[in-house]
Amino acid sequence: MVARRPRFILQNWNTVDQTAHDPPDGRTFRFRQPDDIFQLRVRLIDVSPAIWRRLLVPQDVPLPRLHHILQATMGWTDRHLHVFKVGDVRLGEPDEEYPPGPIDYRGITLNQIVRYKGSTCTYEYDFGDSWEHLIEVEEELPLESVGEALPRCVAGERACPPEDCGGPPGYASLVDALLDPDHPEHRDYRVWAGPRFQPDAFDIERVNRRLARFAPRRRRSPPSVRKRSG
Repeated sequence: MVARRPRFILQNWNTVDQTAHDPPDGRTFRFRQPDDIFQLRVRLIDVSPAIWRRLLVPQDVPLPRLHHILQATMGWTDRHLHVFKVGDVRLGEPDEEYPPGPIDYRGITLNQIVRYKGSTCTYEYDFGDSWEHLIEVEEELPLESVGEALPRCVAGERACPPEDCGGPPGYASLVDALLDPDHPEHRDYRVWAGPRFQPDAFDIERVNRRLARFAPRRRRSPPSVRKRSG
């Protein structure tokens, strides 16, 4: 049996009634939106120096879509399972094979789990390596203040760790070896990580090229119809 979606209480965003029924019309609960855009800071937990991104997204972006946006923003390749966490509540893809899985996050939007400036939640990717990302709402911005298409990365530092490198502890060992030519495993780690991997590199233009596929497509203007003379 698939876990039921949570009902987030307006008075306290971290209060969740997991047994409540969905609204009778099937829609999820929406919060009042004085602004339209969230500026998020996404940081890998337990990694130093910090690997982080600053991201602009619509407040009501669905969580499944946000998952793909985070993958593109950080630089992951979506090879592993993932889950969003709000307190003790886990939201993700339903798992009918191994119940009880996370609460089905389809139909749940970002502004239902983080409501205002300073709100946080966690996004975990790859349960083996356990890459936990702290997502914090830094600002609420009116739509008219943002001229570019969304989502968009506006800042960040350092490269995404390679997949399957062992989580934060394994990545720390990898970086130590790569930065020390005299390290006994320097050559092996360099071959494994590849010659192009540089821990301090961050290419914001490349990130935004990846994010461009999530931006709404512009509607084509209908072709003009020429009037026949006579």
